[in-house]
Amino acid sequence: MPIFQGPIATAMGGVDPSWLAGTATSAAVYSALGYTRFRSRTEHDVPLMVAASAPSVPTASPAQSAS
Repeated sequence: MPIFQGPIATAMGGVDPSWLAGTATSAAVYSALGYTRFRSRTEHDVPLMVAASAPSVPTASPAQSAS
């Protein structure tokens, strides 16, 4: 609806660039709130992400699968 479009969206042919503003805002807030936790973890040598160990699954060797 043209009544809800601002001058920039109208000049761009009706394109809605609000997702860019939302992405930039959420990235800035996430970075600002998470930086202190990230810094404290790296100073104390705590791993940032610990990968879960996958259970070992026996696999058939080519010699076993041929028989």
